[in-house]
Amino acid sequence: GAAAGTGATALRTGARLAGVGAVEGGVIGAGNADGEGLLYSGLGGAAIGAAGGAAAKPIAYAAQTAGRAVASPFSGLFNAITGRGSQTRANAIAQRALSRSGRSLDDIQAEATAAQAAGQPMTVADLLGSPGQGALTGVGRQPGQAQREITDALEARQLNAGDRMSQALADGLGVTGTANQRRAAMTANRSATADANYSAARQGADAVDVRGALGVLDTRLGQTAGMEGTGFTGDGIDSTFSRFRNRLAADRVPSDVDAIELSDFDRVLGVKQDMQDSIEAARRAGRNNEARELSRVVSELDRALEASSGGYRAANDTFAQQSRAIEAIDQGQAATRPGARAQDSIDVFSGLDADAQQAFRSGVGDSLLKGVENQAPGANVALPLMRDRTSSLLDATANNPADLRSFIGRENAMAETRNRVLGGSRTADNMANMDDVQNVDVGLLANILRSPSQAAVQVCQKAANVATNQTEGTNQLLARILMSQDPKAAFSPVVRQQERREGRSRVAQALLRQILHQNSGEIQQAY
Repeated sequence: GAAAGTGATALRTGARLAGVGAVEGGVIGAGNADGEGLLYSGLGGAAIGAAGGAAAKPIAYAAQTAGRAVASPFSGLFNAITGRGSQTRANAIAQRALSRSGRSLDDIQAEATAAQAAGQPMTVADLLGSPGQGALTGVGRQPGQAQREITDALEARQLNAGDRMSQALADGLGVTGTANQRRAAMTANRSATADANYSAARQGADAVDVRGALGVLDTRLGQTAGMEGTGFTGDGIDSTFSRFRNRLAADRVPSDVDAIELSDFDRVLGVKQDMQDSIEAARRAGRNNEARELSRVVSELDRALEASSGGYRAANDTFAQQSRAIEAIDQGQAATRPGARAQDSIDVFSGLDADAQQAFRSGVGDSLLKGVENQAPGANVALPLMRDRTSSLLDATANNPADLRSFIGRENAMAETRNRVLGGSRTADNMANMDDVQNVDVGLLANILRSPSQAAVQVCQKAANVATNQTEGTNQLLARILMSQDPKAAFSPVVRQQERREGRSRVAQALLRQILHQNSGEIQQAY
């Protein structure tokens, strides 16, 4: 019947004991029938035994509780005189927290092991959830050595939360360095690869026909030229187009002579690459229309270069692939901004190749890491990462989403423990501290003279603390259990104590059932 370390509920335990009583009652009832009314006696005995089995445990528990209530004041007085704490009292509080958590000792030990492997110093109070945090709050609000140790440990642990979370995000997303560093490295690699690939494409390249690109430029510039004398002027795109047009062609003098057009492969390629740099700069600056217009010219130059060199297409495809990967860094950063829809970002990520996906992760990680690092010392760094939008994004992009989600959940549990134990109103704490530093006799005497009823309450409170072993020594023993990072070791004396109680309870239950069985015949006859 022991619930210690098993997570067994009272209902499940009661049902099992009712079954035990039913079997016993059925056997005894049938045996006492002496061959007459066998079925009636057996079923009646089983019914009586089931009721007795279910009731025996509460009755035995009530008897044990009454016995402890009688003995507790004497042990409390002895412990108060000797300055000792009550391990029995501390164990009982810890056992109650375990039972209320609804988890088995094996479950919380497994989670503690996972937390230690991840570098997270989770304690029993964290692992038990609200019941464990509540028990630790009761200790942490009382003046004394236990309060100081708990406060120091929780504050120091939370100060390191940002470092732990940053490392977990970096590992989970495979992020090394900042987004700017990654962008610079990828850009340098793209340039080196392009130099090699385009050098090969130059071999045997024919003259490049740039008339298609000039047509796009002249169409735009011709529209502006038509506004001469009207007072209207062109925009910044026109000046950019004019600059690139002057690099691709120059008019001859006199004007009736054909214009000179650039046809050298290397020079045309240089113009095209400068246009791509201008497009990236325009996008970063938010000049999307300029980027779109320039892209039309680049497309024409690409077609002209491909026509002049058989190896250009392969070089161009590689350059475009590397460019998309670089752009994915910005897409990852944009995915974490307010207003970004998680599903849209996930769809973008899913459509990228492996290199671009890693670049996207770099952008996501860079933004989230900045958010963690900008949190105030001691803040709950896990909470922003648990929002639905961010959580969904991490689930889709992390290399180990389940592990990262568990890590974030454990960090949130530790932050909640600190906030619950040390946060909130300090009125009760201040009153307890004032009472602790005052001379007890002087305070009591003042209350007797000023408010006899308050003095009576004070005396009763202190007497109750002694009677129930609620002393500073007991608080220290309980704090050691709740602040332990090894649940099984911490709960070992708790389980042994509960097993001893359950052993005595089982003996009492068996005796109660035996008395009931012996009188089952009379009970059946009465009904």
